[in-house]
Amino acid sequence: MSAPPCSKRRKFNEDALVAHSHTDKSHHKEGINYANDATDLLPNRNWSLTSVVADDLLTSKEAIGLVEAVAADICSKKDASKVLQFVGDVVPLKGMQHLKRLRKVDNVLQVILFVGTKDLHAKQVQEFKTLMTGKNSSSMISNTYKSFFKEVNDMLGKVFLTFIPTKPPLTRPQFEMCKKHWPVSFHEEKAITSLLNCSMFSKMDYIQMESHMRNAIKTVYFGKALNKDLSMGVVIVDPSSNDTIACAFDMRNISCGLANGCTAKHPLNHGVMVAIDLVARSQGGGTYSYTPYLTNSCAVGQGLYYKSTNYQTSAQRMHNTCKEISDATPQCDSTKVDALSVSYICTGLDVYITREPCVMCSMALLHSRVRRVFYGASHAEGALGSAYKIHAMKTLNHKFQLSFRVLTFLLNAFILRYVTKDILGIVNVRLVLLYGTIIFMSREAFRRACLSTETSSSADKGGHSKALYWSQTINLLWCMIPVGLVCMVLLIYCWAYLFENPDPLAVPYYGIAVLVFGFCAWIELFAEPLWIIGQTFLFVKLKVISEGLAILVKTIVTVLLVVWYPQWGLISFCCAMVAFSITYIAVYYGYFFWFITSGKVKQIEDFPIHSVRDFFPKLHLDVPLVNVNAAKLTVSFFKQSVLKGLLTEGERYIMTVLNVLSFADQGVYDIVNNLGSLVARFIFLPIEESFYLFFVKTLKRGEDANQQTPNQMIAISHVLFCLLRLVVLIGSTILAFGIPYSYLLLDIYGGTILSSGTGPLLLKFYCLYVLVIAINGTTECFVFAAMSQNDVENYNKKMLLFSFLFLTTSYYLTILVGSVGFILANCLNMLARIIHSIIFLKRFYKKSRISSPLHGLIPRPVVLVTLAVSFLICSFSESQLCCDRGWIFRVVHISVGAICLCAVAVSVFYFEREVVTFLREQYFSKSAKNQNERVSATNST
Repeated sequence: MSAPPCSKRRKFNEDALVAHSHTDKSHHKEGINYANDATDLLPNRNWSLTSVVADDLLTSKEAIGLVEAVAADICSKKDASKVLQFVGDVVPLKGMQHLKRLRKVDNVLQVILFVGTKDLHAKQVQEFKTLMTGKNSSSMISNTYKSFFKEVNDMLGKVFLTFIPTKPPLTRPQFEMCKKHWPVSFHEEKAITSLLNCSMFSKMDYIQMESHMRNAIKTVYFGKALNKDLSMGVVIVDPSSNDTIACAFDMRNISCGLANGCTAKHPLNHGVMVAIDLVARSQGGGTYSYTPYLTNSCAVGQGLYYKSTNYQTSAQRMHNTCKEISDATPQCDSTKVDALSVSYICTGLDVYITREPCVMCSMALLHSRVRRVFYGASHAEGALGSAYKIHAMKTLNHKFQLSFRVLTFLLNAFILRYVTKDILGIVNVRLVLLYGTIIFMSREAFRRACLSTETSSSADKGGHSKALYWSQTINLLWCMIPVGLVCMVLLIYCWAYLFENPDPLAVPYYGIAVLVFGFCAWIELFAEPLWIIGQTFLFVKLKVISEGLAILVKTIVTVLLVVWYPQWGLISFCCAMVAFSITYIAVYYGYFFWFITSGKVKQIEDFPIHSVRDFFPKLHLDVPLVNVNAAKLTVSFFKQSVLKGLLTEGERYIMTVLNVLSFADQGVYDIVNNLGSLVARFIFLPIEESFYLFFVKTLKRGEDANQQTPNQMIAISHVLFCLLRLVVLIGSTILAFGIPYSYLLLDIYGGTILSSGTGPLLLKFYCLYVLVIAINGTTECFVFAAMSQNDVENYNKKMLLFSFLFLTTSYYLTILVGSVGFILANCLNMLARIIHSIIFLKRFYKKSRISSPLHGLIPRPVVLVTLAVSFLICSFSESQLCCDRGWIFRVVHISVGAICLCAVAVSVFYFEREVVTFLREQYFSKSAKNQNERVSATNST
């Protein structure tokens, strides 16, 4: 079922169209069913279906935006048109086209003068209210406000306060509510109306709904036999065929198999999570093994179940979805695969749940791209209508995170104008590496171990209580404090005495800075137990706020100190680092202190911490002091962490330990490297992640193209061809325009500290690196999806070899050509991986008649010529106009680049039709489609 289109008069979130049930039974409370589960549905078939919609569609004052306004009587009807025209010109009501400015009450016309919204006339309305509360007569009030409209003041009578709806009504009940306050225009959206009254469902739909919900209820009974404390039944259905794809129940207290052959209980195995994992298993994936509890297709609702699907089933599902919006995308046909949609696990599927899901499960359903959700009983902490409406949230953390990042990005650009290159290199490379190494070596192994083991079940294998289990885990987490102390002492000694120190006359206070950065890394470990608890119980926004706020405070303190006290040098960055650590720790401890003392802790059923004392170590006499299993995992993960840390920060370790670059060159390289990586992070990474999932879902691992389904391979090859051509075009465009505009970009962002010296040369070479990583990422996302398990294991060994070769070439190339050597070493590393992927692709398509998608690596000749000419023109423009002749010449240089970029875009549009069509199908026509696919509903007694 597609959600109704967005209103032309006021936008609302289509994802907010879900459902919620009401009943006349005793379970009903304020319109919400608070039954413990949906087993009460079974005896009584007189159930109803109600949509849980966004607040925008409710009949409430908030939904219609009711605010105070100042209005006045019009003395004579013949003056109405003149008054209306004058008032509209002097005080226009912008954005309120739905609102009628005039109304008639008891044969008297009235006109709106001011509307009390922040964007319009809040000040005037507040002044009017102040006058009303005083001792002023009504005539004085009228005269005060008629002075705004001198030309028509004789035509206005009594001035008064009223309420008006600032948002257009979307439903008929909203329209009726609006009319009670002020007349508005209304055009009924049939799709919204049918959603609210559920009239889009046929009798057959209701029969199928009841059948699937009965299966979900049967699953509850099966789950209760194994797990009496927790009960939830989930059935996932393909609506195109009415087939049951998966059937699951809550398994938090039930052991299941892991990929490494072990068995364990997991706190996150809610019924919905298990069901989604079973759908993944039906598609060749999945994380857990549920063999002891699986049933066959003849016994759906009697245990865990999943149906093995094939590519044609997924493609047909997408074809059916495409049919629903064929008027919008008439070019859609069944032979084309919607890669971005198929790449999600539950695209187009309906979910039936006996009880309203929690926040975690609701987010999992949202990210799995389910079509609709039907749930039986509401729950006080449910996230699809009771406590939250996850599906109706326009944004979660993305806007919050983006705001922090944009602000800190701009503030960092400001800082660059007040520091030297040497300080930049010492802080961004030397000191940050010290801080990161202490943090990583001290906490990485503990984090991975404690998040990988069961810590919130009601009992462990030995029968110990949940509180004891958590207490042992917290004791283990506090062990990172002495581990961190040892790491801090050893590494501070190395940084202060073994590695080269800067000239104390040029960069003073280096020793103090090493001590401060090392101590701050260690002190942040005191917040780690709280971080683990926050992650385990999904306090996602707490993590975002704590880290984002700490970074913001750090950046602001740095800006203020480098501007006010430039002579302080490294001391300014030390103060900022202290501010970061204090803010980070304070947010975590402050939040959890409030969370416990305010009683919020009682709202989470499984939360094991009941007092602030529980966050700290406790002595246990009769049982082990720490969680033994987690302790063993910690030791194992620590060995891996050492190698991972060396490979991840290889470049910085080479700079620090081997001293191949000056501090100034280190600082400039780090900034340029961070700027260049933005392209890969925001453009290429999302493409790779989406289409890797698509390839994983549609390819049979370990089989070449000749062994795959023919229609499947045609679609996959077309997608890979278009992907390769797309990323090559993007990378080539960045290369063609990045080289002649590198100097200008760095000068605008960081001033002379970046634009002078090696900065522009580094960015020019990085533009080449962007093209290389674009090709590598796209080819590898296919190769990793097609490799067999043995191929993957062999490739992991090759990757280790590639990493060591990269570190070796980085050292020698940097000695030969300076900081550019790091970029060249990265390019060589990526080229080696590209060659490996090309060899794999050639072998994969060797026996197939399908044309190899590797042809996508070479754009059309006309496009290549356009890019080459644009590069030459922009390079000539740079030599003549940029960048020491003032801003007028810079603007002209930018204009030349804009014209050339338009020429490239036109050539791509006309000569790369396959890519243009691919983009239109996969992206530009996706926004409305994805928004319209997810509609959830509930059914109750």
